[in-house]
Amino acid sequence: MKQITIIAATPLELACVGKALMIDQEVKEIVLDDKSIRLVSSGIGSVSAASCTTREILLHKPDLLVQIGIAGSYDRSLPLGSVVQIREEWEADLGIELSDGSFRSLEEEGLEEVRRLLNPSQFEFGLPTCEGLTVQMASGTQARIDNLTFRFPNAQIESMEGAGFFRACLASGVKFAQLRAISNYVEPRNRSTWQMGLALDNLGGTMRNILEQLG
Repeated sequence: MKQITIIAATPLELACVGKALMIDQEVKEIVLDDKSIRLVSSGIGSVSAASCTTREILLHKPDLLVQIGIAGSYDRSLPLGSVVQIREEWEADLGIELSDGSFRSLEEEGLEEVRRLLNPSQFEFGLPTCEGLTVQMASGTQARIDNLTFRFPNAQIESMEGAGFFRACLASGVKFAQLRAISNYVEPRNRSTWQMGLALDNLGGTMRNILEQLG
Protein backbone atom coordinates (compact mmCIF):
# COMPACT_ATOMS: atom_id res chain seq x y z
CA MET A 1 0.00 0.00 0.00
CA LYS A 2 1.38 3.40 -0.99
CA GLN A 3 2.09 5.68 1.98
CA ILE A 4 1.32 9.38 1.42
CA THR A 5 1.73 12.18 3.94
CA ILE A 6 0.00 15.52 3.39
CA ILE A 7 1.46 18.38 5.42
CA ALA A 8 -0.03 21.85 5.94
CA ALA A 9 1.09 24.63 8.23
CA THR A 10 -2.26 25.05 9.98
CA PRO A 11 -5.27 22.85 10.80
CA LEU A 12 -7.43 25.22 8.72
CA GLU A 13 -5.41 24.51 5.58
CA LEU A 14 -5.29 20.79 6.33
CA ALA A 15 -9.06 20.62 6.85
CA CYS A 16 -9.75 21.43 3.19
CA VAL A 17 -8.65 17.89 2.26
CA GLY A 18 -11.01 16.22 4.71
CA LYS A 19 -13.83 18.48 3.57
CA ALA A 20 -13.25 17.60 -0.08
CA LEU A 21 -13.14 13.88 0.73
CA MET A 22 -16.27 14.25 2.89
CA ILE A 23 -14.69 12.73 5.99
CA ASP A 24 -14.77 13.80 9.63
CA GLN A 25 -12.39 16.73 10.18
CA GLU A 26 -10.89 14.97 13.20
CA VAL A 27 -9.73 12.00 11.10
CA LYS A 28 -5.98 12.22 10.43
CA GLU A 29 -5.40 8.88 8.71
CA ILE A 30 -7.35 7.79 5.63
CA VAL A 31 -7.34 4.71 3.43
CA LEU A 32 -8.32 5.55 -0.15
CA ASP A 33 -8.22 2.62 -2.58
CA ASP A 34 -4.62 1.36 -2.32
CA LYS A 35 -3.28 4.45 -0.55
CA SER A 36 -2.75 5.13 3.15
CA ILE A 37 -2.85 8.89 3.73
CA ARG A 38 -1.71 10.81 6.79
CA LEU A 39 -2.84 14.40 7.39
CA VAL A 40 -0.33 16.40 9.44
CA SER A 41 -0.20 20.02 10.63
CA SER A 42 3.41 21.22 10.88
CA GLY A 43 3.04 24.66 12.40
CA ILE A 44 3.92 27.93 10.69
CA GLY A 45 7.37 28.76 9.35
CA SER A 46 10.24 27.08 7.59
CA VAL A 47 11.80 25.55 10.71
CA SER A 48 8.48 24.00 11.78
CA ALA A 49 7.95 22.65 8.27
CA ALA A 50 11.44 21.14 8.10
CA SER A 51 11.28 19.50 11.53
CA CYS A 52 7.78 18.10 10.94
CA THR A 53 8.73 16.76 7.52
CA THR A 54 11.87 15.13 8.90
CA ARG A 55 9.89 13.49 11.69
CA GLU A 56 7.35 12.11 9.21
CA ILE A 57 10.10 10.71 7.00
CA LEU A 58 11.91 9.02 9.90
CA LEU A 59 8.87 7.63 11.70
CA HIS A 60 6.47 6.81 8.87
CA LYS A 61 8.66 6.44 5.77
CA PRO A 62 6.15 7.82 3.23
CA ASP A 63 6.47 7.08 -0.47
CA LEU A 64 5.28 10.59 -1.23
CA LEU A 65 5.08 13.83 0.75
CA VAL A 66 2.78 16.64 -0.34
CA GLN A 67 2.88 20.07 1.25
CA ILE A 68 -0.27 22.13 0.76
CA GLY A 69 -1.43 25.57 1.83
CA ILE A 70 -2.56 29.01 0.82
CA ALA A 71 -0.07 31.57 -0.45
CA GLY A 72 0.33 35.06 -1.79
CA SER A 73 1.19 35.70 -5.43
CA TYR A 74 3.52 38.30 -6.89
CA ASP A 75 2.23 37.29 -10.32
CA ARG A 76 -1.13 38.93 -11.03
CA SER A 77 -1.67 36.79 -14.11
CA LEU A 78 -2.47 33.95 -11.68
CA PRO A 79 -6.13 34.28 -10.62
CA LEU A 80 -7.06 34.36 -6.95
CA GLY A 81 -8.19 30.90 -5.93
CA SER A 82 -6.05 29.11 -8.51
CA VAL A 83 -3.87 26.18 -7.46
CA VAL A 84 -0.25 25.92 -8.57
CA GLN A 85 2.63 23.49 -8.16
CA ILE A 86 5.91 24.85 -6.79
CA ARG A 87 8.90 23.37 -8.62
CA GLU A 88 11.65 25.47 -7.02
CA GLU A 89 12.15 27.55 -3.89
CA TRP A 90 14.36 30.42 -2.76
CA GLU A 91 15.02 31.52 0.83
CA ALA A 92 14.43 35.26 1.02
CA ASP A 93 15.68 36.00 4.52
CA LEU A 94 18.67 33.69 4.84
CA GLY A 95 21.68 35.97 4.64
CA ILE A 96 23.54 38.89 6.15
CA GLU A 97 22.48 42.50 6.67
CA LEU A 98 25.35 44.91 6.11
CA SER A 99 25.98 48.14 8.01
CA ASP A 100 24.41 50.23 5.22
CA GLY A 101 21.19 48.22 5.44
CA SER A 102 21.80 46.24 2.25
CA PHE A 103 21.43 42.46 2.11
CA ARG A 104 23.90 39.83 0.97
CA SER A 105 22.95 36.20 0.53
CA LEU A 106 24.99 33.31 1.91
CA GLU A 107 25.87 32.49 -1.69
CA GLU A 108 27.23 36.01 -2.25
CA GLU A 109 29.25 35.71 0.98
CA GLY A 110 30.72 32.39 -0.15
CA LEU A 111 29.09 30.51 2.71
CA GLU A 112 26.77 28.38 0.60
CA GLU A 113 27.01 27.30 -3.02
CA VAL A 114 23.45 28.08 -4.12
CA ARG A 115 20.18 29.09 -2.50
CA ARG A 116 17.97 27.65 -5.23
CA LEU A 117 16.12 24.51 -4.17
CA LEU A 118 14.81 22.48 -7.10
CA ASN A 119 12.36 19.58 -6.85
CA PRO A 120 13.70 16.70 -8.98
CA SER A 121 10.39 14.81 -8.76
CA GLN A 122 8.39 15.30 -11.94
CA PHE A 123 4.68 15.06 -11.20
CA GLU A 124 2.36 16.12 -14.00
CA PHE A 125 -0.71 17.25 -12.11
CA GLY A 126 -1.95 19.53 -14.88
CA LEU A 127 -1.29 22.62 -12.75
CA PRO A 128 0.73 25.76 -13.51
CA THR A 129 4.28 25.35 -12.21
CA CYS A 130 5.74 28.30 -10.33
CA GLU A 131 8.82 29.56 -8.55
CA GLY A 132 8.37 29.99 -4.80
CA LEU A 133 9.93 32.42 -2.35
CA THR A 134 10.02 31.47 1.34
CA VAL A 135 9.92 34.29 3.88
CA GLN A 136 9.88 34.27 7.67
CA MET A 137 7.75 37.41 7.81
CA ALA A 138 4.84 37.72 5.41
CA SER A 139 5.28 40.81 3.25
CA GLY A 140 3.03 43.71 4.18
CA THR A 141 4.66 46.94 3.00
CA GLN A 142 5.46 48.18 -0.49
CA ALA A 143 9.08 48.82 0.50
CA ARG A 144 9.61 45.17 1.48
CA ILE A 145 7.77 43.92 -1.60
CA ASP A 146 9.91 46.11 -3.86
CA ASN A 147 13.06 44.82 -2.19
CA LEU A 148 12.06 41.17 -2.59
CA THR A 149 10.93 41.49 -6.19
CA PHE A 150 14.20 43.28 -7.03
CA ARG A 151 16.26 40.51 -5.42
CA PHE A 152 14.08 37.66 -6.73
CA PRO A 153 12.59 38.93 -10.02
CA ASN A 154 11.27 35.51 -11.07
CA ALA A 155 9.51 34.68 -7.80
CA GLN A 156 5.78 34.15 -8.27
CA ILE A 157 4.54 32.71 -4.98
CA GLU A 158 5.29 33.70 -1.38
CA SER A 159 4.93 31.29 1.53
CA MET A 160 6.49 30.79 4.95
CA GLU A 161 7.19 27.04 4.80
CA GLY A 162 8.16 25.94 1.29
CA ALA A 163 11.96 26.02 1.54
CA GLY A 164 12.02 24.15 4.86
CA PHE A 165 9.86 21.41 3.36
CA PHE A 166 12.06 21.27 0.25
CA ARG A 167 15.27 21.03 2.29
CA ALA A 168 13.99 18.14 4.42
CA CYS A 169 12.74 16.21 1.40
CA LEU A 170 15.87 16.81 -0.65
CA ALA A 171 18.08 15.63 2.24
CA SER A 172 16.14 12.37 2.51
CA GLY A 173 15.63 11.61 -1.17
CA VAL A 174 11.88 11.04 -0.75
CA LYS A 175 9.56 12.07 -3.58
CA PHE A 176 7.63 15.25 -2.87
CA ALA A 177 5.39 17.96 -4.23
CA GLN A 178 4.23 21.35 -3.01
CA LEU A 179 0.82 22.72 -3.97
CA ARG A 180 -0.35 26.24 -3.15
CA ALA A 181 -3.71 27.93 -3.61
CA ILE A 182 -3.51 31.68 -4.14
CA SER A 183 -5.54 33.48 -1.50
CA ASN A 184 -4.18 36.97 -2.15
CA TYR A 185 -1.72 39.04 -4.12
CA VAL A 186 1.44 40.19 -2.37
CA GLU A 187 0.69 43.85 -1.72
CA PRO A 188 0.47 46.23 1.27
CA ARG A 189 -1.50 44.13 3.73
CA ASN A 190 -5.26 44.28 3.21
CA ARG A 191 -7.13 41.18 4.37
CA SER A 192 -10.40 42.48 2.92
CA THR A 193 -9.23 41.58 -0.60
CA TRP A 194 -8.26 38.01 0.24
CA GLN A 195 -10.14 35.02 -1.18
CA MET A 196 -9.20 32.44 1.44
CA GLY A 197 -12.44 30.46 1.27
CA LEU A 198 -12.21 30.09 -2.50
CA ALA A 199 -8.53 29.15 -2.30
CA LEU A 200 -9.13 26.46 0.32
CA ASP A 201 -12.11 24.98 -1.55
CA ASN A 202 -10.09 24.78 -4.76
CA LEU A 203 -7.08 23.34 -2.94
CA GLY A 204 -9.20 20.63 -1.34
CA GLY A 205 -10.82 19.73 -4.65
CA THR A 206 -7.46 19.59 -6.40
CA MET A 207 -6.01 17.31 -3.73
CA ARG A 208 -9.04 15.01 -3.93
CA ASN A 209 -8.55 14.66 -7.70
CA ILE A 210 -4.82 14.04 -7.34
CA LEU A 211 -5.29 11.40 -4.65
CA GLU A 212 -7.86 9.59 -6.77
CA GLN A 213 -5.51 9.60 -9.78
CA LEU A 214 -2.29 8.54 -8.02
CA GLY A 215 -1.55 4.87 -8.55
